[in-house]
Amino acid sequence: MNDQKTYSHQMINYARQFFKLSLKTGNKSFSLEYGLASPERKQRRLANEYKAYNVICDLRKYTTFDACRLLDSYPPQERAGDCHEYSCIALQYGKALEIPNVWLVDHKCHTFLVVANEIELKKKLALKEFDQYKNENIWVCDPWFNIHCELDMYGPMAIIQSSRWSIAGKEICSDWDLQEPANQWCQRLFDGEMKFLRMTDNSGLATHDCNNFLIDIRYD
Repeated sequence: MNDQKTYSHQMINYARQFFKLSLKTGNKSFSLEYGLASPERKQRRLANEYKAYNVICDLRKYTTFDACRLLDSYPPQERAGDCHEYSCIALQYGKALEIPNVWLVDHKCHTFLVVANEIELKKKLALKEFDQYKNENIWVCDPWFNIHCELDMYGPMAIIQSSRWSIAGKEICSDWDLQEPANQWCQRLFDGEMKFLRMTDNSGLATHDCNNFLIDIRYD
């Protein structure tokens, strides 16, 4: 059995179910000028975006796992999160199941998780360098982006997913001062390096980095 694939699938399913009925995210919006999404869907997303933004601002006053506990206390329809919160909810679930070798991948524009085997991943990698782990059985869990694939396929999958979003008219807000088509935002993931932080060890126990991990992004 492919444990890494199964574990990452369990984590992404949990996080997406956790946010299924929620306000969703504060950094995804729709253009009213283009896109195949229905006007009703666009208006619903625009209405929820501001509410989600306020929820996320409140959450980011807390440490990561305090924010997760607070989110868990909210009614499902009042929850919200961007990639950081989606990933942390998935990570909390992984910790509870003692899933081994979970890593947090942190880029200036995005955050997601991978489930590896006992291999020691490099601490920093550009997205274009992910292909060096082809056939290493390392699986991505990216609930915000709804991507579940092997690590070396993450770049192509991100391009495909962001293109689908752009066709629908979906746009991504970066730092709340820039809103751009999803496929343009995706290109930012190929700039610079991503940091890999180990969250659980070979036994599935939380690491020092995990216990001290804070959401350090703040909205001005």
